[in-house]
Amino acid sequence: MTADTGRPRRFSKADRDAAYEKSQDATGRTRCEYCDEELTRESGQSKSYEADHRKPYSKGGPSSSENLAPSCRTCNREKGAKELDTDWIPPKER
Repeated sequence: MTADTGRPRRFSKADRDAAYEKSQDATGRTRCEYCDEELTRESGQSKSYEADHRKPYSKGGPSSSENLAPSCRTCNREKGAKELDTDWIPPKER
């Protein structure tokens, strides 16, 4: 069990919504930062929008807009608590 650090684990709804909007491509489709697949707001799907901590929360990453990566469920679950670009390479960079 981890100690309570007194900092929020989840991103705010405003940060999640802003990241979703900012990750739209030129055609208005929202894309996963890691694999470029189109995201959906429909939960439970492999391409469902999830807010990922670029630097994992478990390794000191804050729940702030600067550390939020719009990702698909598949990439977010695959990355888990791994460090980006050292422990885990995004599919579009492999």
